[in-house]
Amino acid sequence: MRGSITRKAAAALAAMALVSSGCAAEEQAAPSSGSGDSGPIVVGAVEFTENIVLQEMYGLVVEDAGGEVELKQPLASREVLFPALEEGDVNLVPEYTGALTTFATGEEAEASSDTEELVTGLRNALEPKGIKVLDPAPAQDQDALVVTPETAAKYDLKTVSDLAPVADELTAGGPPEEKERFVGLPGLKEVYGIEFADFRALDAGGPLT
Repeated sequence: MRGSITRKAAAALAAMALVSSGCAAEEQAAPSSGSGDSGPIVVGAVEFTENIVLQEMYGLVVEDAGGEVELKQPLASREVLFPALEEGDVNLVPEYTGALTTFATGEEAEASSDTEELVTGLRNALEPKGIKVLDPAPAQDQDALVVTPETAAKYDLKTVSDLAPVADELTAGGPPEEKERFVGLPGLKEVYGIEFADFRALDAGGPLT
């Protein structure tokens, strides 16, 4: 489930709540371009295509609501982006409830269809740090493991668990942080018993991948 987080005051919050709650723009007055400070609302992103597209979309929404927007150069990972958010260098970030819960709490987020419960947990974890979690958008994002048809045929791979007995013959690839994050190699090992022969650091769905 996708949502947004922000450190900006009322103007940005009104604009993003407008999108997240599904209210029509004409039903609410457009906010002013600031909330007492003169700077633009800085929208951040992590450096992979989907998040950059979302950054552009949220920037357009804030502009349509009357706000001044600056799109921050996408940063390498959540580990780099969140310190910038806490320090106020970035004001608004599109995020993902499950992955963000793992990052914010240090504990793997359990699969759940209760979005309200996930968002409440995120708010409890992040608002003491001055980060406000807005209402989530009605959208979902899921990670996947991908192999070529030739590899699938060779090892008779149909499910993730099918990788366990043959992973020691394969090299995994992905963003560098996947080597340490639970949603990457550590989780695959703990949940499925999958241990790859090697890991190659790539980008997140970019030209290297």
